[in-house]
Amino acid sequence: MSLFASAEMAAGYAKARPPVHARILERANLKRAARALDVGSGAGVSTQALSAYAHQCIGVEPVAAMAHSVCAAAEALPFADQTFALATAAGSLNYVSDLDASFAEVARVLRPGAWFVVYDFSAGKRFADGDPTLSEWFAQFQARYPNPPAGSARVLDPGRLAHLCGPRFRPAHSEILEIVLELSPGFYLNYMLTETNVAYAVEQGAASLSEIRDWCAATLWRGAPRKVAFDGYYACFVRLP
Repeated sequence: MSLFASAEMAAGYAKARPPVHARILERANLKRAARALDVGSGAGVSTQALSAYAHQCIGVEPVAAMAHSVCAAAEALPFADQTFALATAAGSLNYVSDLDASFAEVARVLRPGAWFVVYDFSAGKRFADGDPTLSEWFAQFQARYPNPPAGSARVLDPGRLAHLCGPRFRPAHSEILEIVLELSPGFYLNYMLTETNVAYAVEQGAASLSEIRDWCAATLWRGAPRKVAFDGYYACFVRLP
């Protein structure tokens, strides 16, 4: 069973994820397109960010509980050839079963010259001002609720993607970046509850969601919002003729 298949995760992704997607797409300098595709759209946060760059934007998501638009896998997109002039994938290619088939399908539904923008960002686990207390808290959080076993998600970055994108795409430009957002402790707590280590702990019976929420509430910072740093990247690829 997917860690993203619960109603709680779907609701969390829809309401409690930080607005990093829009900031990254701004940095990628996207051109407006008639139709755009968001591959692995989850609860629709990334699709909403992409919609600013297209007249029509469609998200596809394989996990039915998360699906905001069309329920489909990246390896079998239910669209005709050359349907889209822009596509994005926000942290979703890490989880596809067949990366080659996914790139081939995205290439099939894109027009020649269209951009495919792959991007991702890690959890916000440090304060931007150098105060180490959030980093220390996050280390305790992950020690208490460990990540799922290795192998549940592949590690990707612009270099690996450029090597794996196959003959249908040409790497255009990429960037390793930092996004800083001001978050309240309440928002940050709800955001942490959407992390995969929390879903894994609940799935394994190590703790209930309410127990994890209570621990986070008792140990996180209190008071005013703080600036939290997110590490991420984007990699733009051009669909070849």
